[in-house]
Amino acid sequence: MLPVLVILAMALVQVGLVARTTVLVHHAAREGARAAAVGGSMREVEDAVIGSSGLLLPDTEVERVVAGDRVTVTVRHLARTDAPLIGPILPDVVLSATVSMRRERRGGRRCRVQPTVVYRWGRPGVYGGCGRQGAARRPPLST
Repeated sequence: MLPVLVILAMALVQVGLVARTTVLVHHAAREGARAAAVGGSMREVEDAVIGSSGLLLPDTEVERVVAGDRVTVTVRHLARTDAPLIGPILPDVVLSATVSMRRERRGGRRCRVQPTVVYRWGRPGVYGGCGRQGAARRPPLST
C-alpha cells in the first residue's frame, strides 16, 4: 500500500508544479504585452517575459504580433515533468498564454476623447476624457 501512496503523493506534487508554472506563464504574457504596449522592442519584450517570471529561456518561446492599435504577446513554455518516480510516467506539458493590449501613444499626438459609460449602483453616467485630465473632470462618487 505504501508504494501506491508515494506515487500518488508525487503525482500530486507534479500537478502542483504544473499549476504553478501555468500561473507564471500567464503572468509572463501580461508583462510581455505591457512591455510591447509601451513600444518596447522584441528584445525588451523577451526580457520582460523572462525577468518577471523566472521561466527558463531554452524552454520558453515568445511571439509578438502588432496589428493596428493592438499588440498581442503569446508565451509558450515547455513544463518538464521531472518529479521523482512520476516524471518518466507523465509526458512533458506545453503551456501557452496569449494577452492583447492596446498600444499606448507616444507624446506629441493629441488624444481623442472617447465617451465611456460607467454604471455605478444602477445609475449610468457618461464620462469622457484623456488620461488623468478626464479623471479630474469626473464628478465625485456619491453613495
